Amino acid sequence: MKKDIEEIKEFVEMYKKSDDKGKKDIKILVGILFLPIIMFLFDYFNVATMFFPRIKNLNLNFDWLSFAGAYGGAIVSAILLIFITQNDRAENTKVIRESQRPYLEVSSNILDFEFLNKISDKSIVLEYGEIFDLGSNKKEYLVLEIKNKGQSVAILDVNETMFDLIYTYDEKDIEDIKVTKEKNVEIKLNEMSNRLSLSPGESLIIKFCGFYLYNDRYCLKNSSKITKTEVLYKDLFEKKYVDKCEYTDGNWLPIEDNKII
Repeated sequence: MKKDIEEIKEFVEMYKKSDDKGKKDIKILVGILFLPIIMFLFDYFNVATMFFPRIKNLNLNFDWLSFAGAYGGAIVSAILLIFITQNDRAENTKVIRESQRPYLEVSSNILDFEFLNKISDKSIVLEYGEIFDLGSNKKEYLVLEIKNKGQSVAILDVNETMFDLIYTYDEKDIEDIKVTKEKNVEIKLNEMSNRLSLSPGESLIIKFCGFYLYNDRYCLKNSSKITKTEVLYKDLFEKKYVDKCEYTDGNWLPIEDNKII
């Protein structure tokens, strides 16, 4: 008896966790399970003879109730098998999605020109900002790297993915005195690309080339930094994720680490 009660509890929990289609299937299953009881009551109270007077003769010669019970049992077994198979398949699909999901690692670095020239083929390089002198290269670059360290493709949402860039510049006031000011710029990924996806192990490297970020247009200013990033992306199953990072007190910290949304 105790075992039966535990099985009923498990069945109720399974019903609560099921989606709309699963709940509909369970309701059909329960209805079929009660069908033999209804048939027994019909037979016990001889309800059928009210509509079919000769059914009594049929019942004497044929054990139709046993036949109906065996037939109903076969139907229940078939539906149970289908239902269990569907649940197992859904669970396996969920496990596959979780184990083979994309996972982005976002970092801001300062890289020298020679290192950037040795970047592997598994990197997509984009440039942002006005280059003052196309004929010369800077000694170092402020870069943002987004690397897919997961097991499946990450499809970036270029319209919602954004970065905050901060830098200082000099400007003369009304008394012709040079004043250093700070500027914060919000940049969206769609300013550099219309569509982007990263395969497992592939990286996106954004070089910030604006001359206003550099001293003498060659070395990076100490004030030039990426202060915040928000990367939105989805996997091949259309599941969406967000990764947010901020530069705080000299440290690059994750705020939302590849969170499912």
